[in-house]
Amino acid sequence: MALDYSDEYDEPVSRRRQRELKHSGFGIASFVMAILIGSAEFILLIIAGVMEAKTPGEMGGDDPATIILGSLLIGGAVMSFVAVALAIAGLVQGGRSKIFPMLGLALNGMIIDGVIGIMIIGLLMGD
Repeated sequence: MALDYSDEYDEPVSRRRQRELKHSGFGIASFVMAILIGSAEFILLIIAGVMEAKTPGEMGGDDPATIILGSLLIGGAVMSFVAVALAIAGLVQGGRSKIFPMLGLALNGMIIDGVIGIMIIGLLMGD
């Protein structure tokens, strides 16, 4: 704390310095994971669309490429749950900025909702 003398009483007066909060490491990790996982899920959905367009009829459920693609989509959603846990850890961390944990939580929540929504649409469209 910086000490300064007041003209009125000639005694030291303490002043608090405004300091910026450091960013949470957990929050930054959650945000970066959200960006990477979201990009990967989007690319996987494009690949699934291309595979469906090139396959006459429907993609078979026993096709190894379909199984790998589905596993990667589900794996991305699981990784988003891990990133949500990191975001929550960043939010409860004291004395740190909350912007990255909030962004990570929001983006990972959207990724999880999107993957579940696509799965529901796929189930409703299936025979």
